[in-house]
Formats: sequence, structure tokens, C-alpha cells
Amino acid sequence: MTPRPCNWGRSSQYVQVLSGCDLTPGVDSDFEIVEGGLYVYRFLTDDEISRAGFDMRCTKVGGRTRPVVVAISNLPTGQLTYFDSSYDFRLTNTGSGAQAR
Repeated sequence: MTPRPCNWGRSSQYVQVLSGCDLTPGVDSDFEIVEGGLYVYRFLTDDEISRAGFDMRCTKVGGRTRPVVVAISNLPTGQLTYFDSSYDFRLTNTGSGAQAR
């Protein structure tokens, strides 16, 4: 991954969502990095973060589900070398039923 410049503070955290498919089809944003077939959605936060708009349908192929990984890092490059901060982490699906995105 190519690090993105950021306004880095002591308590800043990178929250990264990693997927083998495009979770935001048809949408280009500064938060999306595509490299080698891996889609990375990287968000910088100093406290809480809430993001919507991920379309999970691409993770279901041929009756199988592809993994989506969420990683949290407090390093400016977003690399996962050390975890030295405590986190309260919650991932919530706000969709419902067959129409859930």
C-alpha cells in the first residue's frame, strides 16, 4: 500500500476496511485505494467514526462469502506493526433482509 499523507495527531487512528471486491461500486473517493485487486477504504479519525454506503453484495459469490477485514492502526502509514492502544470496536449492519446492502 502507498501511504496517503494526512494531518496526523497523537490520538489519531486509521480505520481500514479491506476487501477483494469493490464495496462502493460506481463511486470514486479519496478514501478508496485499489492496489493489486485489493480494495482498501481508509479513514482517519481522532475519536469515533461512522461510515455508511458499503454494498456487500459483491462478497457473496456462488453461494460462498468472501471475507471483509477491518483493521485499526495508530501508525501514520496505516501499517499494522504494533497495537499499543486500546479500542472499543463495533461493526453494525444497518441493512435488513434480501435488500441489505
